[in-house]
Amino acid sequence: MSPRATTHSFHLSHADAGGADARHAAMMIETIVGHAPMVLFALDADGVFTLSEGKALELLDLVPGEVVGRSVFEVYAGLPEIGGAVRRALDGEHVSQLMEVGELVFDVAYAPVLDRDPGGPAVIGVATDVTSRQRSERELAHFAYHDRLTGLANRALLEERLEEAVRRARGGRTTVALLNLDLDDFKTVNDSLGHAAGDELLCAIARRLEHRVTAAHLLTRHGGDEFMLLLEDLPGDGRAVAEAVAAELLEELRLPFRVGGAALQVGASVGISLYPADALDAADLLKHADAAMYQAKRAGRGRHALYRAADDTASRRLELTGRLRTALAEGQLELHFQPVYALAEGRPVGAEALVRWNDPERGMVSPAEFIPLAEDTGLIEAVGEWVLDAACRQARAWRDLGLELEVGVNVSPLELAAPGFAHRVADRMRAHGLGAGSLVLEIIESALSEPAAVAPVLERIAGLGVRIAIDDFGSGFSSLTRLRHLTVHVLKLDRSFLAGVPEDRRGGAFIAAMLRLASELDLFVVAEGIETEEQLAHLRGAGASHGQGFHLARPMPAAELTALLQAGSGLGGAPS
Repeated sequence: MSPRATTHSFHLSHADAGGADARHAAMMIETIVGHAPMVLFALDADGVFTLSEGKALELLDLVPGEVVGRSVFEVYAGLPEIGGAVRRALDGEHVSQLMEVGELVFDVAYAPVLDRDPGGPAVIGVATDVTSRQRSERELAHFAYHDRLTGLANRALLEERLEEAVRRARGGRTTVALLNLDLDDFKTVNDSLGHAAGDELLCAIARRLEHRVTAAHLLTRHGGDEFMLLLEDLPGDGRAVAEAVAAELLEELRLPFRVGGAALQVGASVGISLYPADALDAADLLKHADAAMYQAKRAGRGRHALYRAADDTASRRLELTGRLRTALAEGQLELHFQPVYALAEGRPVGAEALVRWNDPERGMVSPAEFIPLAEDTGLIEAVGEWVLDAACRQARAWRDLGLELEVGVNVSPLELAAPGFAHRVADRMRAHGLGAGSLVLEIIESALSEPAAVAPVLERIAGLGVRIAIDDFGSGFSSLTRLRHLTVHVLKLDRSFLAGVPEDRRGGAFIAAMLRLASELDLFVVAEGIETEEQLAHLRGAGASHGQGFHLARPMPAAELTALLQAGSGLGGAPS
């Protein structure tokens, strides 16, 4: 280490400053360098430090000027990437690089001094500490391909691997098997023991299934109580292997699980679809594995079934499609609304419109059943138009009562891609006299898979004063790159992020990272799935501004929400 006498001080003397303006500029530079998380440095033609100043030196256990007089190649001998960048800069090239030093990450820029004075620096540079930003981006990138609750791969990763597996099988004449494992009567666990117990059970099941799965296969949580297993590069037709694996998984689940002090017996049904025997592509493979799972359930549950095209639910789907057309014509659809709360004030500021089908014979039909059917049969646009019109009408009614509430409307990717969708939104808003701040359109992550096609539509909708929200963010096809280039205002964090919080410290860290990154991207965040007072308190402490969930309010008819709003009901611990 060079003696302190060789240190070239960064500070400028008043005599050298050349006047008040120069002195002021020098003081400003000193303040910035002394407080910002960066290092300013200069190197001579031999790569020897002539300047080393900045607050971020503390992170490296250095003091300003400590390395002055020493060669950069000596100081960072263990980091050849730095030496390589310096050599390129000394050769006249501008160089930028992300550099990891231990657990720290620096964004380093090297600039050659082309017209330098004799004895002056040959290279100047700045290193900025970006550790926090990099950590947030890595965590969010992990969320893109993993289920927050169980840690298993998620639907997005499955879809990517499935496409690759089918392409490889097509060229290599091997077989791909997809197993869809769906728990039997899982809803009973949630209804009787609560969602926390249900989540604990799902995690225990995931660990049990992982025990039976080899590293060569991909086990995913596909959503809810549904798991998928991808078997790649199987020899022959793959049936015997797929059926043997399915039988092993069911056997693994036969032993009881202990959750919350109770012993729970879990059953499951497994559907098997094979490429190329049952499907022409990855999409068909997914669809037919789902159909085979329902075939297994109809056969008595607790068993597996290979996809059989002859037993598919074509006749049932045809009958349900006819009933859905009748529902649209006869006004059997209705909207319920789940409030979105401003957590600090403890008051509802928005409401998500949720469509319900009140069938005269079957009662309430789950949206999970009829929305996919509407998408498959081309009825989704008609359903979507009804929902949009009804939501706009209710938003107008609330405004007429003096209740300012932003209404969220869920939009299918098929609706978003349909010609004239933005025009229909504008038409409905105009018909009901709605202006900016009245609506937020909620789309799922898969709708962003073709950014070039969807970007102009989102821009036109945003131009109407309508906000764009990504629903269930983090549960599927997440892409920071796409978010960066699309008009998006709101991220609705998937409920899985809150599972186990606040006891789960890692979960709390993930939420903090999401909030921090969203803030840097100027995105508004709504935390979904708030089910306990402890989760609510944690979100408030983490700085989350808005939330939604059963602990705050369940979905309810418009009249019930109107009464709630007029009564001024707020959250505990916050003014209403």
